[in-house]
Amino acid sequence: MCSEEYRQQQKLQYGKELWEELDAKLPPMTYNEAADKVRLRMFANMVAELSVEERANLATWLADAYHNMKVNFTEHTTGKIEEVESHLLHKYEVHSMEMLKLRGSR
Repeated sequence: MCSEEYRQQQKLQYGKELWEELDAKLPPMTYNEAADKVRLRMFANMVAELSVEERANLATWLADAYHNMKVNFTEHTTGKIEEVESHLLHKYEVHSMEMLKLRGSR
């Protein structure tokens, strides 16, 4: 139970739970850069209130979710599925970037 793989899975699970909690409190993504600035500012404010460990878990999950989405794309898709996957990739990427900005501003 104390293996590195187990600890990594725990971090990812906790990060996912944090993401779902924060995402539910935010306005929906519009995928319009100007309109989504409010959402990203709210996200940054919420992340700033998290502990260092919580931020690390959230960042780990976002990076993992982005990576998995990027490499495990559906090969035979409809336009709608491609759109959904593209939106999720964008959502994970912009929120990861927002977390990096927070780290750099300390």
